[in-house]
Amino acid sequence: MSSNTRCDFVIRGGRVFLDKPPYWIEADVAVKDGRIEAIIEAKSRNANATRGLEALYVADTEYSATGQMLLPGLVDFHTHVYWGGTPLGINPDKLAPLTGVTTWVDMGSAGAGNFEGLYYHVLKRSELSIFCFLHLSYIGLVPVGDTKLRFGELFDSRLADVSEAARICKAFPDVIKGLKIRIGMESSLTEGLAYLDMALALAEKLGLPLVVHATSAPPRTAEVLSRLRCGDVYTHCFSSSPTSGIIEESGKLIPEAIKAKKRGVRFDLGYGARSFDSVTARKAIEQGFFPDFVSSDLHAYSLASTISGLPAAISSLCRAGLPLEEAILGATARPADYLGLGVDNNLGRIRAFPGKVGRLQTGSPADICLLSWSKEEAEHVDGSGRLSRGPSLEVGAVFRCGRRLESFDDGRREARWKPGLVTHR
Repeated sequence: MSSNTRCDFVIRGGRVFLDKPPYWIEADVAVKDGRIEAIIEAKSRNANATRGLEALYVADTEYSATGQMLLPGLVDFHTHVYWGGTPLGINPDKLAPLTGVTTWVDMGSAGAGNFEGLYYHVLKRSELSIFCFLHLSYIGLVPVGDTKLRFGELFDSRLADVSEAARICKAFPDVIKGLKIRIGMESSLTEGLAYLDMALALAEKLGLPLVVHATSAPPRTAEVLSRLRCGDVYTHCFSSSPTSGIIEESGKLIPEAIKAKKRGVRFDLGYGARSFDSVTARKAIEQGFFPDFVSSDLHAYSLASTISGLPAAISSLCRAGLPLEEAILGATARPADYLGLGVDNNLGRIRAFPGKVGRLQTGSPADICLLSWSKEEAEHVDGSGRLSRGPSLEVGAVFRCGRRLESFDDGRREARWKPGLVTHR
């Protein structure tokens, strides 16, 4: 008889995702003290049973993952979680069990003038891992709401306070992973390139990457991409408008997108409310142009219109032709590696164990998400209003450091609809 290891719980019979080919194995996952104690392949388990041995890992609590994919807790590279501080903000702790996301990245909701509110009122109180990119604008994305007066966060040059942005980045190095800027007529009028150059200079000085949202000209996409450095990120990469995008009228990729990819610029999906065009995605994917990061851009308005969370973004990319494994990597290991995760990354509230976030491996934090494809097909809408039919990924159990997450009602409505957004969910 074999000696058994008692664990907190065991997830049995799942199709476990690994970050390298062949990607999938049939296995059980044992969890103890918040870590992954073991991953037991089915063939090893069956061999033990044949020899009359008992299960090596036992627990009073077991979860069945039969028919489900067992993934690392998802890493959403582009979200807006400054709830109560910006109109866009959603509560990540409430939505994590519904989206499978255990590591969130707030993409520029706060600037230097309001970052401390995001840090102390959201990050410090959350049981999740949350990181941030600081907006160049002093006020962040406070103006992005359903207001009669449209006022972009960089309509006034005085809001581009470089010295204050530098001060905040230096004060919170453990959670601020880079800078963010949003340029175009709705955010910076015609001065987008000047602000972009300002942000690039600051990022260079601080040794940080820059994430750029530039979906409405001016400037044009080609002008933006030609300026970005290795490690910078172009978000909303599959958006489309008459004056911007990575696809030419001919249907081919613009040369600047190919050149940027080759020199190490990263491309982020950033699905959002109006930032994913399925035709653009399909044309890019057919030409072998895949996003580096698969993210939801989940916020109050996108939640009310086109997307329910990161699994929906993965589903949309699969319908556009992206291999499932590539989409999962873009929502797990790849953004985790880019962010340099695997340290004490939860600000002391619930200590995250050292080990690679975004992967399932022995000794790593037990951040786990169960997903399965829906049995029924449904209609889906992209940011351009195009409809498609197909299955979608559904979320089962979600665990953060070995604790099963449950959603809750805090009396606050997360989704907010505003005129001009498509909706068909």
